[in-house]
Amino acid sequence: MKIDDKNLKDAALGFHPAYYILGILLVIMIRGDGYFPFPKSWPQEKIMFVVLLHWIVLVALIFLSTYWLVIKNKFRASPFPHMHIIAFGLVPVISILIISALHSLQGARFSTVGYLVKDPLIIKTAALSLAPFALYWTRVWRTKEHSTLMFFGCALISVLILKFIPLNLFPVTAKRSDLLPILKEAGLAVYNGESPYKYYMLDNGVSTPNARFPGLILAYFPAAISGKDLRYITLFFETAIFIILISKINSIASDRTGLPGFPWQIIVPVICFMMFPYWHFRHELYESPFWLILFMTLLAFDNGHKIWFSLGLASLTATHQWGLLFVPLMLIGFYKKHGFRIALLCFLPTMLP
Repeated sequence: MKIDDKNLKDAALGFHPAYYILGILLVIMIRGDGYFPFPKSWPQEKIMFVVLLHWIVLVALIFLSTYWLVIKNKFRASPFPHMHIIAFGLVPVISILIISALHSLQGARFSTVGYLVKDPLIIKTAALSLAPFALYWTRVWRTKEHSTLMFFGCALISVLILKFIPLNLFPVTAKRSDLLPILKEAGLAVYNGESPYKYYMLDNGVSTPNARFPGLILAYFPAAISGKDLRYITLFFETAIFIILISKINSIASDRTGLPGFPWQIIVPVICFMMFPYWHFRHELYESPFWLILFMTLLAFDNGHKIWFSLGLASLTATHQWGLLFVPLMLIGFYKKHGFRIALLCFLPTMLP
């Protein structure tokens, strides 16, 4: 859907609980594993103080988000005529700058474990990732119109370009994180006809047990046995999530044809989510298969697709420990919508894994 500048200038920034989610994500980005990005020379008391502040802010944001969802408050901010510049311009540019800075920082921090500190490559890749947005704004300048679908398409291309920084500069090693190395070893164990649930001696010299669920092992199995970088699997699942998300957002925007304003309460959190620096500098994470399954299960829940919802629940419990937390809450919601018998039938497949 195309929105002209008049509608954009009349748009108001509506409050939405997704902004609390963004706050939670921003707090998470403050500190990674261990001390990063804080100096290792800090005493433990100082880093624990940071952790305490971290926890307080997270609890406050979660409480406020829950309060909004339960009480269903509906309050709106004042009209904000420049949201198209913020969402379509400032957010992507600032995100790319932060991503570049974090990559440079972790490249220097983990240079002793094989990370390459090649700032020129980081800068060149970051500059290239700006090209899709330059293309988008050139189109806007020529047509005087904004296109939701084209903008998010450009954002996805930019994200994929940025993902190649760690793929080229930062190796997967247990000296940085044992998340993906364990999945690789578990996949090779399955391929060799062995149980994946045992201790593995990783390249950091630590004998580490595998606690990953079967779904995650299977998701990364093709890359593990073929010797490919497991992060390509992560990239595949993240791309699938973004494509489905873009499709849903474009559908929502199209449904608003003829209505005043623009759904910035959806657009702004989504572009912040796509360009979120945490997903880039934490390049060794492995949860994207789980998040895709969760996303698809929520869509099945929303659409009332009982079979797909049931399969989604079973897949969640077989993929990650967090599935054990989400499934009961989703079942309660499905019970309220469709009754006890249907909810029970959807629950039964979760007993199989």
